[in-house]
Amino acid sequence: AFWLFRPLTAPHLVPMAQRSAGFALLDVMIAVVVFLIGATAVIRLFLGATEAVSQGRRYTAMSVAASRELVRLERGYLALAPRCAVPAGGSALSLDGVSLSWSAVGDSVAATVTIEARAASAKRVLVDTIVTGMLCR
Repeated sequence: AFWLFRPLTAPHLVPMAQRSAGFALLDVMIAVVVFLIGATAVIRLFLGATEAVSQGRRYTAMSVAASRELVRLERGYLALAPRCAVPAGGSALSLDGVSLSWSAVGDSVAATVTIEARAASAKRVLVDTIVTGMLCR
């Protein structure tokens, strides 16, 4: 039969120089470069997420400090009802490093309060402003 004359190419009969065993240096270098590109992308994502969490914490601290100051100003405004006194402007620094400044305009019936909160973040200063009205009851 025809298939009897086919040459046998079993791996153990092929000389070592013709066999491809393992990986070539170029294969390993390409794999390392692909791995490093992926690792760099993951690290950058991680750092970005860490910065976002840090900023979120600072904004939360700013919001809490501004809310506390607003409650304090409103209590002072309403303390003399029915003749409410407009709170004086001022500034303060909270224990967690949030700088607050506020101003108020109005009369004994209603007042508008503006509170600005500032806090340092890793790369910049975060600023948030709250404007609200208060009625004398």
